[in-house]
Amino acid sequence: MNDNEFGRLIRTYRLQRGWKQADLADRWGYSREYVSKTTSSILPSASSLFIS
Repeated sequence: MNDNEFGRLIRTYRLQRGWKQADLADRWGYSREYVSKTTSSILPSASSLFIS
């Protein structure tokens, strides 16, 4: 899974639950800005940190 696919997956997950980015950030322990950048593929996703 590349960063773009991961970002789309996270966005879909969030929207299915009716959450704003801030809601997801609070629940997952990240900043809203991080969630925004991850879902727009500006930052590397957490999934890419575990792939060597």
